[in-house]
Amino acid sequence: MYQTISAGLIIAVVVCVGLYDLMPALYAEDATISHVLRSWSREWPVLAYLWGVLAGHFFLGHEHPITGSETDDAFMLIWTSWTLLILNLFWRDVSTSTPEWAYAALLMLGVIAGHFFWSQV
Repeated sequence: MYQTISAGLIIAVVVCVGLYDLMPALYAEDATISHVLRSWSREWPVLAYLWGVLAGHFFLGHEHPITGSETDDAFMLIWTSWTLLILNLFWRDVSTSTPEWAYAALLMLGVIAGHFFWSQV
């Protein structure tokens, strides 16, 4: 039963978000969801990491906890996320822009972290 509800919710959210995003795409091109996320990520590059974590969690998964327990894995994921957030705060003070390769690197680091530290296998 819950699997059916989850599938229905996923479909509903994707359809609703997609339909909503048509309005700003047609009438205010700088207000689409992707544009807003990209704008936020220019101030907060850690967002690329967090989206990568979600991708690693959703689409990958390691069979056994890397650190020996799921609790330790969760701690490692939270620790790396907070560390990158603190580094992001520092980066905002010392730099006016982030190179494009840094977003790709943060995204891939997030995928790896989500794969190993937040597995659903």
